[in-house]
Order: sequence, then C-alpha cells, then structure tokens
Amino acid sequence: MRDWVAVCPQLGDPAVRLYLILRSLVIDKHGPVRKLTLAELCHLLPC
Repeated sequence: MRDWVAVCPQLGDPAVRLYLILRSLVIDKHGPVRKLTLAELCHLLPC
C-alpha cells in the first residue's frame, strides 16, 4: 500500500475517502484539470 492513510485506525471511512478523492485530483496530470464544487465533493462522500 502506497499510503498509510488508508490503514490508519484513527481515521474513519469518510476521511479516508475524502483523502483518496483529493489525492486522485492532484496526482492526475494528464488531460484537462478537473474541478469540483463543494457540493459535488460532498455528494461523493457517504452520509
């Protein structure tokens, strides 16, 4: 596993999911830049 965040016991599922979403937006450098609004980002997270 490349990131320790996914196995950190102090972080819950929503925090890990948010980290992975933000990480994918930063690491993806091919093609156009993807932009998310706060509402779109909240829609990706579980309730």
